[in-house]
Amino acid sequence: MQLRRATARRRPLTRPPEGETVPQPTDAPIYSAMVERWTSAGKAVPGQYDREWINLTRRPPWPGH
Repeated sequence: MQLRRATARRRPLTRPPEGETVPQPTDAPIYSAMVERWTSAGKAVPGQYDREWINLTRRPPWPGH
């Protein structure tokens, strides 16, 4: 098997503008509607506090340990 060297061009490093370094996307209307529906139904929503998940992860993995 013969390996070839990658010939991809690299982008030059640039300094990000002052302020926000990662652009924050706005939520699509369909996502906002889904979040509202799930929240009103008491379901877990990605990116929001989830008490049940926190409780599960704080427990030991095996009973009696």
